[in-house]
Amino acid sequence: MDILAPSIPCSKPVPCVSKCKIHEEFLANDINQLLHAIISVNPYLAPHSQITDKWKEVTKIVEAEGTCIGHNHETLKNKVKSLLTWVQVCLIFIFIFIHFYIFQIG
Repeated sequence: MDILAPSIPCSKPVPCVSKCKIHEEFLANDINQLLHAIISVNPYLAPHSQITDKWKEVTKIVEAEGTCIGHNHETLKNKVKSLLTWVQVCLIFIFIFIHFYIFQIG
């Protein structure tokens, strides 16, 4: 009975099996143009039935400016949501720091 030698794992390249899109960072200019488009379109004040259309309009505006190419309206909406969450967390930490600083001195 012959025992086969184990194959060397590095002998063959492993194909990419992920179906997910490769993560792409947003540049500062992308975020700047995105925020300008959001201010002009204001999808947050749109009636519920028009929210998706407003985000698609934001997407068209930023792509016309040459930024955020290849991102759909859902990706842009999620990016803005995460930025707003980040700002809220930073403000909470700043408030807590100031609160403790004032009461430590006083």
